[in-house]
Amino acid sequence: MKAREVKRQRMAAQYAEKRAALKSIIAHANMNDEDSLVAAYEAARKLQSIPRNANPIRQHNRCMITGRPKGYVSSASAVYSSERWPRKASFPALRRQVGKQHSY
Repeated sequence: MKAREVKRQRMAAQYAEKRAALKSIIAHANMNDEDSLVAAYEAARKLQSIPRNANPIRQHNRCMITGRPKGYVSSASAVYSSERWPRKASFPALRRQVGKQHSY
């Protein structure tokens, strides 16, 4: 896996509790209470000071073997799987049958 993805996972785990606490303060702010609004504003400022990579949404699903981001299937990418387990059409005998014309 790419080093930057490992870094994002580690950072997200490190700041998870702090992010959750600040987000709950923001979510439960009472619009009619001035003290609550000030606390929510301060919590939003602190949330902005946390590094961007601490947000779990910035993590990508990647193949554990190749690090490929697209074609992600559980832990091995589709490209890696197709190299290990070729399709039937890749065998020479079946390839000849595909090219034949059918008469109806």
